[in-house]
Amino acid sequence: MTRRLKKNIQVMVVLLLMFVAILSFNTSAFAAVTISQSGNIVTATNGTITITYDVSIGKGTFKTGGGTTLISNWYSDYKIVGNSTRINSYDTATRSATWVSIGTDGYGTGGYRLTITNTLSSGSTILLYINMYADQSYVIVDMTVNNGTSQQIEIMEPIGANNLDIGSGTDKRIYTSPHNNNFDYGVAPVNNFGNSENGYDRVSGSTLTWSAFNGISHWVTAMFDNTAKQGVIGGAATTVNWKSDQKLAVASTANGPLTGFYLYNTGGTQSGTSVSSDKFFLGYFSDYRTGLETFATAYTVAQPKLAWTGAVPIGYNTWYTYYSFPTADAIYAMTDYFFTHLKALGYNYINLDCCYKGVPGQTANQIW
Repeated sequence: MTRRLKKNIQVMVVLLLMFVAILSFNTSAFAAVTISQSGNIVTATNGTITITYDVSIGKGTFKTGGGTTLISNWYSDYKIVGNSTRINSYDTATRSATWVSIGTDGYGTGGYRLTITNTLSSGSTILLYINMYADQSYVIVDMTVNNGTSQQIEIMEPIGANNLDIGSGTDKRIYTSPHNNNFDYGVAPVNNFGNSENGYDRVSGSTLTWSAFNGISHWVTAMFDNTAKQGVIGGAATTVNWKSDQKLAVASTANGPLTGFYLYNTGGTQSGTSVSSDKFFLGYFSDYRTGLETFATAYTVAQPKLAWTGAVPIGYNTWYTYYSFPTADAIYAMTDYFFTHLKALGYNYINLDCCYKGVPGQTANQIW
């Protein structure tokens, strides 16, 4: 055997061993979902994440598979229109836990659904649902509130806590997403969120001022370490009946734990003797960037992307010119300009945004 051949074989063996090690690292952490109850403590784990819930107090913990506590003493709550206080899972109640196999669905394989039933002495029942999968480092969470009489609910919060951390880290930051494209995505140190306009919709004539960021993100948020990259991702898995928000509270010290973390539905009200939240995504990832991509994929399970095979649509939207006051005369002139100057550049549509005020009896399509 020549020295070169021997060296090549040695290199191949080393590469093979490295590949096996990487493959083992990527797969060994995951395990079949197991759920058990010992006394008041219910435990659900898949090797990468672990949830425990204390049915004696109506609160839970969210940990890594290695035991690092990410969120402690989290609870569920909801708010009735006109009430200043919340109705909480930790209020006086009797509680129980049940779980069933859900097998494979769009989110993952080997899934189990854990149901925590909080029967409150005030008359309501808060049902908390947690789906965990054998091959995912996230859970899907939602809640339902039942009551003998109809309730008008304006906030549903499956996960609420006065803390969130990601273990050790030398450059811990938050990531937040805006309500709409009037505002920017944000990244800030955990102990200094900076300033924001803290707005939702920028309407004509409105005045927005810079002030301390209120920590409210929309759709998705993250706490991550910019050096080691690990992070917690939380956000909307569906937005069918509600808007989905997340609220973060600033850490007391640099690289310290956040002092608040909340996943909740808001935006209008829902009424009835049984009211349900939308679904939420909550996960821990060794690389938060992978976590954000995983979140995006999970969101399309219940609300898939619309089919599109054409070119990238390029056009003009009336909102930022006319806000809620586009008139027929204004759009006629804009259409002429569009055709003369923009169509040849590839612009192919005009979108009449909110509140078009046309000629009486005329539809929007008739202005063309």
